[in-house]
Amino acid sequence: MTVLVIGQPDSGKSKLAEEKAVELNQGQKYYLATMQILDDAGKERVKRHRSMRKGKGFITLEEEREILRILPEIRDPEHATVLLECISNLAGNIMHDPSGGMDPDRVVKLVTEDVRTLSDRVEHLILVSNHFPEDASYDEETAAYIRILERINGRLREEADIVYECS
Repeated sequence: MTVLVIGQPDSGKSKLAEEKAVELNQGQKYYLATMQILDDAGKERVKRHRSMRKGKGFITLEEEREILRILPEIRDPEHATVLLECISNLAGNIMHDPSGGMDPDRVVKLVTEDVRTLSDRVEHLILVSNHFPEDASYDEETAAYIRILERINGRLREEADIVYECS
């Protein structure tokens, strides 16, 4: 089963996603972190998220771009739940990867194909993604990122078994 939890930043997506992971699987639960920690604010966010997960039985795996690299680390994937936090970071990381450039079609394809493969390999996949309000004041790079993310989110909405919208 694939579950998509989507909403604006700080809308409770992470909390809801963790609750769903616990509900779906009392066995092996993996938290796939995609965030690049670049500053103190990033460190604080990671600290807060780790605190939220404490005692829930998650095994944390970190992979910023190539999420399928974590598959060998998942014991008994057919009975595992993976919470991927978050699609927004993953897309941004791929966009800014010096080896790949910012080709929108490439980014959408990489993210959606890797998510599909991961979903096929594990029992439950819970995806967290951001939705950003339209705002004409975004610079061109940010606007391009938001357009790419919305394309990815659209495909993930189509493929997910359940979609939760947080506001």
